Amino acid sequence: MRKIVTLVCMMLIGASCYADEDSETNKKIDQLCKSISSSAAMVMKARQANLPMSEQLEIISEADSEYFKTVMRNIVMEAYDYPRLNTPSYQTQAIQDFENKVMLECLRKHSI
Repeated sequence: MRKIVTLVCMMLIGASCYADEDSETNKKIDQLCKSISSSAAMVMKARQANLPMSEQLEIISEADSEYFKTVMRNIVMEAYDYPRLNTPSYQTQAIQDFENKVMLECLRKHSI
């Protein structure tokens, strides 16, 4: 009986260590996705301000990270699939909706 209790305790301690690792990984994923979704909001804000897509792609092309370039290029293309809205309140809503959509997609893609 004592061996079983010891084994169960060891398993629980091990599970706790993995939970801590998962928690730390989730924090990093949350930070990454928050950064990406914030960038997406800026892209949509520029799109709603009628900035040409080519200018946004040019800005992105200057980034050092190939991963960032690829992600942001896809975000820019997706943002320009949305119509440009005329009313400031609709523009604000479109920006928030797009930011949330990108955040959700990122979390789904990277969650463990």
